[in-house]
Amino acid sequence: MSNQNLEVLVNTLSAQVVQQGHQIAELQKQLASMQLTSCELDKLISSVKSSSMLNQKLANELMEIEAFKKRL
Repeated sequence: MSNQNLEVLVNTLSAQVVQQGHQIAELQKQLASMQLTSCELDKLISSVKSSSMLNQKLANELMEIEAFKKRL
């Protein structure tokens, strides 16, 4: 290979490396965003579970009150 061909090859490969560097940076941003979304979803799921348990407890207490009223 001539020096000119090698220079063209090196320039082409260098441009590809730069482009891949940009792609990696963009993928890292997307991953960080997905991880943040996942964390937010975990918090939301936990909150929904807590609300569900509280609602069940309140429903049980309401049934006990209704049963008590019937005995009066």
